[in-house]
Amino acid sequence: MDLHNPEALAHALLALENLLSVGEIDKYNAYATEWDVAGGLSKLTSLLQHSNQTISERAKSIMDTYFYVPSKEEYQIEEKNTKDN
Repeated sequence: MDLHNPEALAHALLALENLLSVGEIDKYNAYATEWDVAGGLSKLTSLLQHSNQTISERAKSIMDTYFYVPSKEEYQIEEKNTKDN
Protein backbone atom coordinates (compact mmCIF):
# COMPACT_ATOMS: atom_id res chain seq x y z
CA MET A 1 0.00 0.00 0.00
CA ASP A 2 1.13 3.50 -0.76
CA LEU A 3 1.19 4.99 2.72
CA HIS A 4 1.47 8.54 1.39
CA ASN A 5 -1.76 8.73 -0.61
CA PRO A 6 -4.66 9.17 1.86
CA GLU A 7 -7.34 8.83 -0.82
CA ALA A 8 -6.01 5.49 -2.05
CA LEU A 9 -5.56 4.30 1.54
CA ALA A 10 -9.12 5.28 2.41
CA HIS A 11 -10.42 3.21 -0.51
CA ALA A 12 -8.18 0.26 0.39
CA LEU A 13 -9.33 0.34 4.01
CA LEU A 14 -12.97 0.52 2.97
CA ALA A 15 -12.45 -2.50 0.70
CA LEU A 16 -10.69 -4.38 3.51
CA GLU A 17 -13.50 -3.56 5.92
CA ASN A 18 -16.10 -4.78 3.41
CA LEU A 19 -14.17 -8.00 2.86
CA LEU A 20 -13.76 -8.66 6.56
CA SER A 21 -17.44 -7.94 7.23
CA VAL A 22 -18.53 -10.88 5.06
CA GLY A 23 -15.86 -13.25 6.35
CA GLU A 24 -17.21 -13.80 9.83
CA ILE A 25 -18.97 -17.10 10.47
CA ASP A 26 -19.72 -18.26 14.01
CA LYS A 27 -17.29 -15.76 15.57
CA TYR A 28 -14.46 -16.97 13.30
CA ASN A 29 -13.28 -14.83 10.42
CA ALA A 30 -11.22 -16.76 7.88
CA TYR A 31 -10.48 -13.56 5.95
CA ALA A 32 -9.08 -11.86 9.07
CA THR A 33 -6.92 -14.90 9.74
CA GLU A 34 -5.56 -14.92 6.19
CA TRP A 35 -4.94 -11.18 6.33
CA ASP A 36 -2.96 -11.62 9.55
CA VAL A 37 -0.95 -14.59 8.19
CA ALA A 38 -0.05 -12.56 5.10
CA GLY A 39 1.39 -9.77 7.27
CA GLY A 40 -1.52 -7.40 6.81
CA LEU A 41 -2.05 -6.82 10.51
CA SER A 42 1.40 -5.28 10.91
CA LYS A 43 0.67 -2.95 7.98
CA LEU A 44 -2.66 -2.06 9.51
CA THR A 45 -0.94 -1.40 12.84
CA SER A 46 1.49 0.98 11.15
CA LEU A 47 -1.49 2.98 9.85
CA LEU A 48 -2.47 3.79 13.44
CA GLN A 49 0.35 6.36 13.34
CA HIS A 50 -0.64 7.81 9.95
CA SER A 51 -0.61 11.60 9.75
CA ASN A 52 -4.13 11.61 8.27
CA GLN A 53 -6.55 11.27 11.19
CA THR A 54 -9.26 9.63 9.07
CA ILE A 55 -6.84 6.89 8.02
CA SER A 56 -5.62 6.22 11.54
CA GLU A 57 -9.16 6.16 12.92
CA ARG A 58 -10.39 3.76 10.22
CA ALA A 59 -7.39 1.46 10.83
CA LYS A 60 -8.17 1.45 14.57
CA SER A 61 -11.82 0.73 13.91
CA ILE A 62 -10.94 -2.25 11.70
CA MET A 63 -8.49 -3.58 14.27
CA ASP A 64 -10.98 -3.17 17.12
CA THR A 65 -13.76 -4.85 15.14
CA TYR A 66 -12.01 -7.74 13.40
CA PHE A 67 -8.77 -8.46 15.26
CA TYR A 68 -7.93 -9.27 18.87
CA VAL A 69 -5.00 -7.15 19.90
CA PRO A 70 -4.11 -7.43 23.59
CA SER A 71 -3.88 -4.21 25.52
CA LYS A 72 -0.52 -3.20 26.96
CA GLU A 73 -1.66 -4.38 30.39
CA GLU A 74 -2.82 -7.77 29.06
CA TYR A 75 0.45 -8.21 27.20
CA GLN A 76 2.48 -7.42 30.32
CA ILE A 77 0.44 -9.92 32.39
CA GLU A 78 0.94 -12.64 29.73
CA GLU A 79 4.67 -11.86 29.59
CA LYS A 80 4.97 -12.05 33.40
CA ASN A 81 3.09 -15.36 33.53
CA THR A 82 5.36 -16.80 30.86
CA LYS A 83 8.49 -15.80 32.80
CA ASP A 84 7.10 -17.25 36.05
CA ASN A 85 6.57 -20.69 34.49
